[in-house]
Amino acid sequence: MKKSTIRLTKGIITIICIIILYFIGMNNQEDTSAPSQTQSSETSTLVQDSGTTQKTEQQDVEEKPKVEDIAEEIISVALGDIAAPLELPAFDIDDPVYYYNGFTLLYDEQHEQARWVAYELTNDEVFTNVAKRSDNFRPDPQVATGSATKNDYYKSGYDRGHLAPAGDLGWSAESMSDSFYFTNMSPQDPSFNRGIWKKLEELMRDWAIESGSILIATGPILRDGLPTIGHNGVSIPEQYYKVIIDYQEPLLRGVGFILNNEKSSAPLSSFAVTIDEVEAATGIDFFAALPDILEEQLESSYNRNDWLY
Repeated sequence: MKKSTIRLTKGIITIICIIILYFIGMNNQEDTSAPSQTQSSETSTLVQDSGTTQKTEQQDVEEKPKVEDIAEEIISVALGDIAAPLELPAFDIDDPVYYYNGFTLLYDEQHEQARWVAYELTNDEVFTNVAKRSDNFRPDPQVATGSATKNDYYKSGYDRGHLAPAGDLGWSAESMSDSFYFTNMSPQDPSFNRGIWKKLEELMRDWAIESGSILIATGPILRDGLPTIGHNGVSIPEQYYKVIIDYQEPLLRGVGFILNNEKSSAPLSSFAVTIDEVEAATGIDFFAALPDILEEQLESSYNRNDWLY
């Protein structure tokens, strides 16, 4: 027999063997995947006990995800995979939100000051103090209707109190300068501005150093009927707030503060509340860009032992 004929014969035999093995394998697969005839289609058993029928099957309950389980999601969000910066409260597309070097604010025309100012404060920013305090108080050109002015505060008895403090924005000349727009000012009692409020600002810097980075939103608690100063009618708040979140591992924590616009020698920890309480007092939805599970847990509770005062 010729070699070519032998090769052809072997090839045909090989193909036939492959086909036979294929069909044998398919039959075995069908046998193993077929449902057992003795398997019950019911997933629960009813048991009669004292005239009451109860289900003995324990239904699977989906556990609520823990904050620790979404660490990767937090990191992803922190790297900017969302539309808005993490520190910003919720706002509508047509709200007067203005952006500056180092902070963002929502301006309230009725009260001629910001309703909230939000920013991230990092360890590096605290230690990068390259710009001296400029004291360049001036109207904000971003406000088309005109912001407050120096004359509104002149001889009013109130300080031009920073909301985003100049001490947090010395990491560049531009950020320091932007902090002195009147959109970032609010009428504060001098003993409050230079006392307990200043201590709280200093505490924020300590926490930023400790944590590496914290998110801060701050502002006055505004309402109708507040007294005013100046020709532009700048409202004088009775209270101010700060809310802070440390969203980075290993310690995820949140806290809020509400302080009266007056002198106080009380410890800062005595003003601490949950962020939910600040939201109830202000009507602001803070840190809306965070994952819902993280936002809910950090805003609903406050643990004194999580923070160094």
